[in-house]
Amino acid sequence: MRLQEFTGPELTAGRQFGYLTDPISRMSPFVSVERSGLVDLVALPNGELLALERELGGWIPRFRSRIYLVGFGGATDVSALPSLADGGFTPVAKTLLWEGFFGFSNFEGIALGPVIGAGTYSLLLVSDDGAGELAQRQGVLSLILRGVGDPAAPQNPPSVLV
Repeated sequence: MRLQEFTGPELTAGRQFGYLTDPISRMSPFVSVERSGLVDLVALPNGELLALERELGGWIPRFRSRIYLVGFGGATDVSALPSLADGGFTPVAKTLLWEGFFGFSNFEGIALGPVIGAGTYSLLLVSDDGAGELAQRQGVLSLILRGVGDPAAPQNPPSVLV
């Protein structure tokens, strides 16, 4: 999948970067809808980017959500490539910050919530009900994101807590 950069006040399309999603961890004989993908992104005040990936898979199917810190250093600008299927590029780096497993909550949205303290924010995950498929439920999960600092200051990567 491609991440598009927009620049300037006119939001002119700039570089594109390849993003590789995690594969499905295991197929199940019980369902035929296994899937995995990047479902949402959130920009942090310090300029960093978080990605929310989700999966429906496993022997006994369940929803798996993951939050990654996205790193663009060393990633190839793929805007000139007609397809990413053949490879030949360096994707963005991903650092896993949090992972959760859920029976009936398929989290597909992520938002930065209120400031809790210096460099600490609430981070909200949102799940829809999937039109009732697989007994999915609507819900919100609140997490704590620590370590979001001043963009000019060197710092350690953020961390996510339940």
